[in-house]
Amino acid sequence: MIDAVLTPDGREAWTAAPQPLRQVIDEATAEALGKMMVRTVDAGTARRDFTDPQGRSFLSVPVAGKTGSLANPNPYMAYSWFVGYAPAGTPPPDRPIYAVAALVVNEERWRIKAPLVARETLRLLLGD
Repeated sequence: MIDAVLTPDGREAWTAAPQPLRQVIDEATAEALGKMMVRTVDAGTARRDFTDPQGRSFLSVPVAGKTGSLANPNPYMAYSWFVGYAPAGTPPPDRPIYAVAALVVNEERWRIKAPLVARETLRLLLGD
């Protein structure tokens, strides 16, 4: 959460050295999950928000994601959420990986869902 601490004259007094805390799932499981999440964006529940009618992606890199929704009947509230990251797969070493989470709550007359918010956030971060 903190990259560096600077002195008043702008010199770095301390720089973070990222270290993994622990491995929670093995690499093969993580790779399989990532492929499923890419499929969610390319052909699943997030498809309409990440691809045009011809199936072309709105973004320049592959995106992995998971969607969800639920509704509360009284008062009516429709919740949609999206969590994901881009670029999916193995990015070039000089390319950052962005994680995104979006939650949208709509009344009966809704306007947008969370995958659209996530797409636009990634578009901004990626410069697309």
